Amino acid sequence: MKLTVTRDRAGRFFLYVLVEERIERLPAAFAPGTQAPKAVGIDLGLAALVTLDDGTTMDHPRLLKK
Repeated sequence: MKLTVTRDRAGRFFLYVLVEERIERLPAAFAPGTQAPKAVGIDLGLAALVTLDDGTTMDHPRLLKK
């Protein structure tokens, strides 16, 4: 672990903490009894509110009102 304390010209203090962590890989998630994925990737954007990893899009409700 690394800890750094700095002070700016206005007299404010800033604290920076750097830690190293080992993250274990998550097990694969499949629907019970199948090889179909149980989870889906989601991208939030401006043109479409949501785009799923299979290409399905859901429009933004505020943009539909115009």
